[in-house]
Amino acid sequence: MEHSDLLPRLREAFEFAQGQVRRLAESRPGYYPMYTVDGRWGREGELWTHWCDGFLPGIMWLFHQRTGDPWWRAKAEEYSRPLEPRQHDRDVHDLGFIFMSTYYRWYHATGDPALNAVLI
Repeated sequence: MEHSDLLPRLREAFEFAQGQVRRLAESRPGYYPMYTVDGRWGREGELWTHWCDGFLPGIMWLFHQRTGDPWWRAKAEEYSRPLEPRQHDRDVHDLGFIFMSTYYRWYHATGDPALNAVLI
């Protein structure tokens, strides 16, 4: 593959990813998937550590950061906010996966000290 072919393909993949996440947010509000099975989002089964919840809103923050689309910011905030009580979760050792993807990006987007307090 030539370097000149890479950027259009990356843009296409980014657009595809946005479509997939938008469809999920619109068809299954409040759903935080953990994996896919045969191309379908999944979360069923035992959640032994429950550490993936930051990934979806983290992706939404990345979409907002790249596009500036206010819809992505609203969704990122909507999906990040319910994670706040998890800051005290001592049953999960992967809190960084939850909060660095979400509250860290949110804090850097706004500078709101309350968001930084959640991180600390």
